[in-house]
Amino acid sequence: MRYIQSRDHPLCREVARIQRAGGAIRRERRAVIEGEHLVEACLHSAPGQVEVILLRGQPPPPLPWASEERGVCLSPMVYDRLSLLATPPTMMALVRWNAPVGLSRQGFVLAIDAVQDPGNVGTLIRTAAAAGVDEVWVDTASASAWSSKTLRSAQGAHWQVRVADGVDLPIAIQSFAGRRWALLPGPRRGLSATWLDEVASEERYAADKVVIASNEGGGLSAQLWPLIDRALMIPMAAGVESLNVSVAAGIALYALRPEALGKR
Repeated sequence: MRYIQSRDHPLCREVARIQRAGGAIRRERRAVIEGEHLVEACLHSAPGQVEVILLRGQPPPPLPWASEERGVCLSPMVYDRLSLLATPPTMMALVRWNAPVGLSRQGFVLAIDAVQDPGNVGTLIRTAAAAGVDEVWVDTASASAWSSKTLRSAQGAHWQVRVADGVDLPIAIQSFAGRRWALLPGPRRGLSATWLDEVASEERYAADKVVIASNEGGGLSAQLWPLIDRALMIPMAAGVESLNVSVAAGIALYALRPEALGKR
């Protein structure tokens, strides 16, 4: 296993560049994942996405993936300068992912609309995976699905549910053949909204639906209003204006998941 002690090594400079990439993450479809849990989740579900695994400290005994020449050991000083965490984990990896070929026109889909906090985007992806969602769409106005903070918040869910990043939501939703739900705090723009506990059984357990979770402050994006045919309100105590988008989406996804999932 290679042992690197200089931060000017080409690999270290490349990892540092990706860590600072920001919007380039979407264009390049590359990211750095930190922590054993995330690295192992990726190795288990999508080993082909891993370009190189970086370990902190002296080289360990031979590991299964070391024979594939993907393991590199960095001196603690170099490793810690590359990590974005206050307490660096012992392992990180540089990964590359492929953009999904075509978006689903049916199934159980979560659409993320202009949610700019990466922690919320990661929690939404994690919740969608737990609720049995088939595909998650993250639009261009939202934090990238593959930013470091999003990845940490999702805790490996990227490899449990299909994630499409940088999606043009109006086009995707217009092409969707099933029911189109939006989460709303109340009736808006002439679109009646159904209280969660009043959703009819055939509506609740329909197999093909997209559920849109939007920015808490701005609400549903203007371009999406004409495309929505159903809206859902979640009861709240008097004086409470809204729920955190991740909490609201979690409630809705579990309430609206298809009948087969609801019977698990």
